[in-house]
Amino acid sequence: MSWYKSAIGKVKNYASSFWYDDYDTSFDYLEEYGSFKKTDLDAYKKTHNLYKLASVRRAISNFVQIVTGKSIPVSFAQKSESCTDGKRVILSADVEDNFDVSVGLALHEGSHIVLSDFGMLKTLSDVRQRMDSNKRHMETTNKIAIETNQPVSFSDDKIEETYNNLINQDGKTYTEQLKEIYLKNGKIGKFGFPTDEVLDTLQGLTNWIEDRRIDHYIYTSAPGYRDYYVSMYDHYFNDKAVTKGVKSDEFTDETIESYMFRIINIMNENTDLNKLKGLRSIYRKLNLKGIDRLKSSADSLNMAIDIMTDILGYVSASQQQQGGGKGKGNSQSGEPQNDPFADVNETGDGENKDMGGASGNANVTPSNANEGSEQSGNANGNTNTKDAPLSKSALEQLIKKFQKQKDFLNGNVKKKKITKAENQKLDNITESGTELVRVGNDYVNEDGERIGKGVDCIVVKKLTKDVLESDDFPFTSKSWRDEGLATPYADEVKRGVMLGTLLGKKLQIRSESRDTIFNRLKKGKIDGRLVASLGYDNENVFYTKEVDQYKKANLHISIDYSGSMSGDKIRRTIVSTVAIVKACQMARNINVQVSIRSTESGGRSLPYVALVYDSRRDTFKHFCYVMSVCNVTNTTPEGLCFEAILKQLIPSTNDTDSYFLNFSDGQPTYSINSGDDSIHYSGNAAAKHTRRQVKKMQGNGLHILSYFITERSRNFETTSDWQIFKECYGNDAKYVNVENMFEVAKSMNELFLKK
Repeated sequence: MSWYKSAIGKVKNYASSFWYDDYDTSFDYLEEYGSFKKTDLDAYKKTHNLYKLASVRRAISNFVQIVTGKSIPVSFAQKSESCTDGKRVILSADVEDNFDVSVGLALHEGSHIVLSDFGMLKTLSDVRQRMDSNKRHMETTNKIAIETNQPVSFSDDKIEETYNNLINQDGKTYTEQLKEIYLKNGKIGKFGFPTDEVLDTLQGLTNWIEDRRIDHYIYTSAPGYRDYYVSMYDHYFNDKAVTKGVKSDEFTDETIESYMFRIINIMNENTDLNKLKGLRSIYRKLNLKGIDRLKSSADSLNMAIDIMTDILGYVSASQQQQGGGKGKGNSQSGEPQNDPFADVNETGDGENKDMGGASGNANVTPSNANEGSEQSGNANGNTNTKDAPLSKSALEQLIKKFQKQKDFLNGNVKKKKITKAENQKLDNITESGTELVRVGNDYVNEDGERIGKGVDCIVVKKLTKDVLESDDFPFTSKSWRDEGLATPYADEVKRGVMLGTLLGKKLQIRSESRDTIFNRLKKGKIDGRLVASLGYDNENVFYTKEVDQYKKANLHISIDYSGSMSGDKIRRTIVSTVAIVKACQMARNINVQVSIRSTESGGRSLPYVALVYDSRRDTFKHFCYVMSVCNVTNTTPEGLCFEAILKQLIPSTNDTDSYFLNFSDGQPTYSINSGDDSIHYSGNAAAKHTRRQVKKMQGNGLHILSYFITERSRNFETTSDWQIFKECYGNDAKYVNVENMFEVAKSMNELFLKK
């Protein structure tokens, strides 16, 4: 059994199954959040899906870049968009419904962008348009001539002149080849021009062969992504309806349509090369096992012209005019569709070991492809045995599938669209690196029972201007005066900058170094002051210097921005945070990140963490502005937020000391009210979960300091908030007046100045 056959049918998304949990889309909103109002549920579902779509787009973009070696933009289809423009890969908004197929299609489009000559394909389309224009002109001229009783005869010379004109406009050698096939078969249409069916089929064949060439290249050069291609081709070319049609006696009359159906499905394991008189000869000419002999899109066109000429030789003039055959597949769709890359074993003597056209069906063998006598067939010269005809419903389904195949070849894949507003949100999500992180799967209640299935936490990795000013960002609000963002904490920021200058002088010691010289040694560097003593047999004229300095440091400040922090609590916290960031800026060897946490606004209120400042990329001016506009809101999913950002925290290394500074007013509180699967995050259970996340930080070498923010300066130790706070942070919990820079400096020095 081949690897292909063993893989098929095991899981819905086989290729992505080993990592797909991160992009799980089997989420039942009604089951999970059934107790909420429909309006709130719909709003949440829409937002939730956008985050999911952004994650999926990010994953697929990575795949496309890896496979093609190019940074090709990947976007979702919008109005009037479905196929690639030769510059972008376009995804359907329902990409998650069948992820592997979507990835295969994206890789397919991306590889075409890199390897196909879109200019040639466009020129081919332009030639056809000009040809159609000339055809209509000649038809009009002839009609007028008949009406005026002045018959006009369009000679071969006139037709030759028309084709030469096309060549001159186009300047491409393949136009000469087009002329050759059209003149050779001048009877196929009026005035020597081909019919629309011929034009459509030729264009389709060109695309199908080009697909074989491109997909074979990717299939062989990036074998790790084969399963995505298998999924794509199984979806479009190897499903049950198509397979039934291939096995049936439909599309066996000698017509252009029949040849088109049989050729683009020639890789189906049930292909019978005896179904049409010329199918075996065409199969040999295709030589899919050697498809890599075609080096360009022009080569694909040459092959298509060659095969189209053969088809026209097998089809009678009357049949060409009628266009159709059994299973009347409408031929008005344009280019042909893509097919699996696999090759068919023409002799039917076992599995084919070569990858013919890049397909997953590399090892399939046609059921009836024996060399047999080609002279013992039916009246059409076919050697196929008659199969039971398809039912009416099966035939209708087959015709629809055939049309879908042709649309695929044309690049006209049906893709679900997103709105302009949704696209803007997706761009904001992507630019800010926002993602959903599943947290709380191990959360247990006071009785030690696991509660719920966890919850998605929104993590904004980079606070951009668009995110900051968007309605979806929960920490800002518009000013009623000028419609800009309100700045309720501008004064606190100014005070923080002033106090930070004082604190910075205390922390500058971290950027200082101390040299200790040890002299009168027997080895090291020569001490110039002792050189003269060498004449007195003094050998101890060497010295060494030991430089003592602090390692680089990284500080992550996390601030509780829940509603309970309102008033003086958040004001004092902002002053202190700005002061610390300013001081670290002065110390020079300390990098700082600042994140704020709470829950999103609206019906669902997911945990929400935003990295609002990173000194490695953001300016201090930007940070001051953000701190002046952000306000507290909603609840306190403390440990859930910590769990979500664990991967964003920089661990301590041999070169860097890492610190985590937390501002909070005490008790974690958060709730998802979703029926039987509710999560109530509070009390000792939430404190223990938070404590586990703190220990994970410590396990990564982070030094922890937690400031307890309270409005009570006395007897705060007796409050339940302080007790819960101590349970969360243990010995790392401290109470200081965060507006008193002397107290802050003392605690920061205790943390930062430890060797």
